[in-house]
Amino acid sequence: MMPNYKSLRNVRRQEWIPTPYLDKINNPEKAPEQVKIEALMEKMAPGIVTDPENIDIFNIDLSVMDEIKAYTDELAAQKTAEAKAQIKVDAEKLKQHAGCPPIC
Repeated sequence: MMPNYKSLRNVRRQEWIPTPYLDKINNPEKAPEQVKIEALMEKMAPGIVTDPENIDIFNIDLSVMDEIKAYTDELAAQKTAEAKAQIKVDAEKLKQHAGCPPIC
């Protein structure tokens, strides 16, 4: 017997209310890194984040690009170090469980 997909779709629609998820999409929580980058971008070109339709191209300060590059390089080095540390931890866990049979 084939299920009635039309009625299943209606049940799912009634039980699942996406409002909290839609709110999160429309107003996402920003990571500290994103907040910093946006602040630097606003410093470079006032309004680029808050009002991108009305940017005065004559007030763009390209010297801020050096600050953005320095910050992103620092962030990349930090994330790389964190990833390497996590890999070491995971490798140690694998070494400890090397003699164990796999779990099915």
